[in-house]
Amino acid sequence: MTRPARPAFAVLAAAALAALAGCAGSTTRIVVDAPAKTNGGAMLYMMVRHVNEALAAESYQEAAAKLFGEQADGQILSKQPIFPGEEVTVTLDDDGKSDVAVYFFFTAPDGAWRMSLRNPLPEEVVIRLGEHRIERTKLRRR
Repeated sequence: MTRPARPAFAVLAAAALAALAGCAGSTTRIVVDAPAKTNGGAMLYMMVRHVNEALAAESYQEAAAKLFGEQADGQILSKQPIFPGEEVTVTLDDDGKSDVAVYFFFTAPDGAWRMSLRNPLPEEVVIRLGEHRIERTKLRRR
């Protein structure tokens, strides 16, 4: 009589593992295209971090202090140098809990220097940088 219960248990266990694997596999790809003219041809930094509603009130200097300050911000998910003329790709594991912001620290920002991504995060974000700002973004939803 225990034999019929084993296949049922195995099917249930396999289904549970498949469900967990589906949840764990949720990632977001951020692709940054930085033409040669970006930031006057000088390297800049990108920071990706968890954020809350206070993002709109955060100044450029406050955000830069989170990346370059003496104490590292525990909300930072990624920091990358961006070299003009190159493309950078970052993959984030989506925790499904918080929004994310992507910051670009231009030498002389002129326009949009950050963007927010609301939860649920898209599957892919393609960001094209201009000379001193984010020029264009494209989101691909799941």
